[in-house]
Amino acid sequence: VPYVLTAHGSDVPGYNPDRFEWLHALLGPAWRGILDGASFVTSPSRFLADLIRRHGYADPIDIVPNGHHPQPCGGGLRRKQVLVVARMFPRKGVQHFIEAIAGLGDDWEFVIAGDGPHRGQLEEQASSVGARVRFTGFLDRAALRSLYESSQILVFPSIQENFPMVLLEAMDAGCAIVTTNAEGCAEVVGDAGLVVPKGESQGIRAALERLMHDPGLVQRLSVRGKSRAAMLAWPNIVVRYGDLLQAAATGRVPSSTPPAPLQAPLGPTIVR
Repeated sequence: VPYVLTAHGSDVPGYNPDRFEWLHALLGPAWRGILDGASFVTSPSRFLADLIRRHGYADPIDIVPNGHHPQPCGGGLRRKQVLVVARMFPRKGVQHFIEAIAGLGDDWEFVIAGDGPHRGQLEEQASSVGARVRFTGFLDRAALRSLYESSQILVFPSIQENFPMVLLEAMDAGCAIVTTNAEGCAEVVGDAGLVVPKGESQGIRAALERLMHDPGLVQRLSVRGKSRAAMLAWPNIVVRYGDLLQAAATGRVPSSTPPAPLQAPLGPTIVR
């Protein structure tokens, strides 16, 4: 039976080695057999495609971004609020965000949504540096959407990603984005956010200070983000998947190319 393989991150050896190194070693030969047997291989990001190629895979890999379902905005007022949405793992970089906001923006609120094994350490860090952060824990989809819509800025400080859906959700909700030059993050945001060096706090702090004193830039990034999220809606993505599946089933060469908005490079662009 012909099949199309889509890689998503932790299935690829070398991704998430802090959690899955021994599983990757154990399952590597089977993974490579599945990879070699696929009619076509796709990846949401160039970063993950390059990681697959490091394992000796020489056939073409189609870059097909993840899609999403745009949601109508509730139209509520946005507060002076900076939001982080992430699992509490070191590679998500939340520790760098907490370091960045120490003593910053007395009239702004800082909210971290999500849970994970390092939450206790992050709460202790926030207390030790005097960062005024509210930790919400895990939120369901509706509560998270409400939090996106009430925030002016979304910071996603991750150190390594494939194609983070948090950025799509936040752009769709109209947040101004600050993220890192970690490969997957920069590819998603393109020119619709401020991109800072990964793994450090200084860039995050500088970007936040800039946005806090420039509401016009916040608004411009909000508009850019919503436009970019619209390009990555499922109707624009599913065309390519449909063509690949049809080509696999019939043994022909895929005929379509990604829709015009997706042919442009996906990032990174630093907004100045």
